[in-house]
Amino acid sequence: MRRRARGPSSRAAGALIGWLIAVGCPQANEQHAPAPPEAPTPGPGAGTSSAAASRPPAPAAPPGWALEGARWSGASDGVLLSWNDKLLEARVGDRVTFRDAVDLREWEGCTEGSRHTEVLSWVGPYLSLYRTAGGDCGGAHPVCSVSFETRDVRSGALASITDLFSEPEVLAALRADRYLRDTYITPLSKAQGVDLASLDFDALSEKLLVSGGTSLTRTGFYLHHVEGARVAVRVALVPTAHAVCGSKVELGLLLEIPPALRPALEAAQAGRAGFLGRDRPAHAAYEDGVPASRPSEK
Repeated sequence: MRRRARGPSSRAAGALIGWLIAVGCPQANEQHAPAPPEAPTPGPGAGTSSAAASRPPAPAAPPGWALEGARWSGASDGVLLSWNDKLLEARVGDRVTFRDAVDLREWEGCTEGSRHTEVLSWVGPYLSLYRTAGGDCGGAHPVCSVSFETRDVRSGALASITDLFSEPEVLAALRADRYLRDTYITPLSKAQGVDLASLDFDALSEKLLVSGGTSLTRTGFYLHHVEGARVAVRVALVPTAHAVCGSKVELGLLLEIPPALRPALEAAQAGRAGFLGRDRPAHAAYEDGVPASRPSEK
């Protein structure tokens, strides 16, 4: 049986390609932390980190609140978070502030489609996700898209790296990154006669997308670990070419910890609330979509 690349209908393709351009598609040379070792699945309300055996457990969600079959649930910054193998939900009190589950209407006409999401870090109210989606929707090629995003789950709104850190500091760290400099900034600057290192964030992002075929977004980041007075921030570069969809590059930036973020980082590092990327739970992923057996609606 021939295995087809996974990757969502003509309408689905349009929707996901739009998503791909807006958010991005990640590449090899990844600086991602190694996957945590497998461990027994924590029960509802466990709120524990797979890499934090010696740390106290994070505060559990109230009894009976966690999603059915929850892989993880806990509290941070007044937000209750829970996910099972199909979806993720955040609440403040009785109000759902963010719910991540696939809309099956996106897959109309597809014979196969799925979306896989990894929870990368949760510090204070900031939740970072890495998502891949793909399907066989009857086109010349399977549809595929990849995105990184960070949300303030108190409201569900997208959060920018420059909401947490100053833009000049972020830009200085990006310009100093060897991979970004050698692969994109220097060659594109020479080819176009424009010093990309002098551009602001949005202008640099546009140049990388249009001329470099890779997406750098303000929302594509997560908090990996703490080093003294600085925090290691992983920033995603997402190639947009279909041929490399599903690959990813993560840049590692060391940024000064802002005073407003320090209490949440300390709580996550100690395992009291939320978790950093290096210590994320072993089962920090969920998947949903259209099963391969679903008949085409075309």
